[in-house]
Amino acid sequence: MAPASDPMVARAELQPPSPSPVPPSGSTSALATGYESPSEENPPFFSVVASAPAAPGTAHSRHHVVPRPALSQRPSYITAIPPEHTNGHARPGRLLNNESTLTSHSLNHVIAAAEKGPGNQKVGIRDRIACYQWTYFTMLVSIAVILINTCQYGIPYAGIWLVHTMECVFWVYAALSVSLSAFLYLILWSTLIFPVHTMTPTWVFPAYPLLLNAPFAANLIAGADSAGHKLSTNTVAMALGATAIQGTGCLIAFMISSAFIYRLMTQKLPRDMQRPGIFMSIGPYGFTAAGIAQLGSQADLVIPPNFLDNSQFAAIIKVISILVSLWLWGLAMWFFIVCVGALWKYSLSGHHLPFQMTWWSFVFPNTALVTATSVMGKIFDSNGLHIFASVMTVAIIIVWALIFIRMCWSLKSRKLLWPKDVR
Repeated sequence: MAPASDPMVARAELQPPSPSPVPPSGSTSALATGYESPSEENPPFFSVVASAPAAPGTAHSRHHVVPRPALSQRPSYITAIPPEHTNGHARPGRLLNNESTLTSHSLNHVIAAAEKGPGNQKVGIRDRIACYQWTYFTMLVSIAVILINTCQYGIPYAGIWLVHTMECVFWVYAALSVSLSAFLYLILWSTLIFPVHTMTPTWVFPAYPLLLNAPFAANLIAGADSAGHKLSTNTVAMALGATAIQGTGCLIAFMISSAFIYRLMTQKLPRDMQRPGIFMSIGPYGFTAAGIAQLGSQADLVIPPNFLDNSQFAAIIKVISILVSLWLWGLAMWFFIVCVGALWKYSLSGHHLPFQMTWWSFVFPNTALVTATSVMGKIFDSNGLHIFASVMTVAIIIVWALIFIRMCWSLKSRKLLWPKDVR
């Protein structure tokens, strides 16, 4: 037998234990699809558990380090949990189609139950709110855009009656946008579970009606001024109220964007069917930049002299609003570059982007960026920004026409608004 001082024996004593066996390749691919936040039972991968100080006299305790398995061989914590049992009946697995956590209140569970259930199954209001494929979230937003166009092209050519009508409509829309956004989010948060690894910027959809209050108020004030009419309500209250609601929607979008960045850092880009939805991250900052800049440029018309005992209050508000709008416009432009780059792979052979109603995300959020660019060109009197906004407008019109044609073809070929089991 070799002596204790033999280096071979010392190396054998100091050798760490071998890692646990790795499951077969088939099971590894099936396991590495989920994500779960770290907890006490589920430590993060790069964390190091603090150990007690080594007792004196122990020669090799500080050399005993448990090795980490390779990153590509580490299974997911979600799928590693065995199925639970209740009263002798096994519950289903926690993953559905390797996409999200499966619980009785998860979004995928609701959609799967509706697709596999009987045809006469009753669908409630919470199910309708939960289904992201039903794009009724944009209904209130579309109404706001129609009202904004009415202020732009109707008030200068109509009487004072339209001004008073749009004033009343503005306050009604402001109340509806605040109450409905809070109601929709409350329904979603109290009935569903949204895992972070399935996150897309479409989570901001319920807050989108909030993001059109500032453009609505700005165009209403500008239209009344161009027509030579005065508002019957307090313009300061209208401008400040629109700014408060717009800021609320923008801050909600900020928080959702932080979750989206976290999702990109941990789970890469969304799947093909969800990829168009990333353009929704452009709209909140584009609409806010345009609305705040327009309201700030109208500070001389809105704010009375010596407001808050400051004769320079209007000038200060104008400068601050332009700076804030410039920052938000730059953020919207950055998100636009990221979103366009995320679609680059579909220009290569062998990659296909399936048509969904989410393709309209190529159009609507980018209109906010075009509007903000046009407003910035007007404020800074920049011909380059005006030309850039015009080029983007032409591109959006072309994209809109192509998507509309593709949607009509999908309706005709029964790929949209048609049951999958009926041919």
